[in-house]
Amino acid sequence: MEYFYKKPTSNLNNGSQLFAEDTKKSGAKKWFYSDHKTVFEIIRSNPKTLHLYEDQTYCEFIKLHFDIDYVKTYQTRLDKKIEARGLIGSLMPRVISKIKSHFPDLVFNPQYIVYMSEGLNKLSLHVIF
Repeated sequence: MEYFYKKPTSNLNNGSQLFAEDTKKSGAKKWFYSDHKTVFEIIRSNPKTLHLYEDQTYCEFIKLHFDIDYVKTYQTRLDKKIEARGLIGSLMPRVISKIKSHFPDLVFNPQYIVYMSEGLNKLSLHVIF
């Protein structure tokens, strides 16, 4: 995979989507071209948390993603995971149902990835379809 350390200003890889990856907490990024399925597999199979983003460039469609932030202090990471699973378990069927009812003609894959923040002072979830 070829990386760019300055955002490309035109589509250099016809037919692929531009993605960005955070390289530092300061917001520095590197960009690369790929497809959604490949990026999904990279995220799913990687043991460390990657911060990959689809770049809305060249009038291409982007995938659905949203954040959930819940301020609460947890005693253990297990407590936090249990609450996250319960929240996702109750929320995602409703989100998927709403998407299907509002966009009945949309070809929609309900597969998603959830990132969870590391600390114990907040439950922050990033859901990517």
